[in-house]
Amino acid sequence: MNKVEEKLRRKHGGFMIGDLVVVSEFYKRKKDHGKGRADYNRSRYPSPYSEAQPRAGWIVGFTSLRPGRVEYMGFDEGYSYTATGSLPAVLVRFWPHLRPVPVPFDGFREWRDGDPEPYPPNGSRKEIEEARRCYEKFKEDYPRDERGRFTA
Repeated sequence: MNKVEEKLRRKHGGFMIGDLVVVSEFYKRKKDHGKGRADYNRSRYPSPYSEAQPRAGWIVGFTSLRPGRVEYMGFDEGYSYTATGSLPAVLVRFWPHLRPVPVPFDGFREWRDGDPEPYPPNGSRKEIEEARRCYEKFKEDYPRDERGRFTA
């Protein structure tokens, strides 16, 4: 490891772009034009509203999120945004073509053996195999003719 890499790792908590991490929390933007705020809330994996488990992904960058105030200036000017703070965040992609998710610095950890692997948006390997088995059973239960129509 050269001096530049050591300096970058110290600056970003020991992580660099391309490292595989497991995300347990992320930032989600909350816009409330009625009250004039645009804040960021911390959301968790798993959230109380879903069955999702912590996900693995790759660090693709570092950024600062800017919560602030939104004011309506009138019909001619439209909205005005004023930043009121700064939240440092890590950008993590769960799959190469998915949008990066902002994650707080204490919302992830280094990936270790036994942790979930990154999986495509259509599900993990286990879920895909389960869906294939269900489809095979479906094909046996509902036969089709040579043109693909159900024969029941």
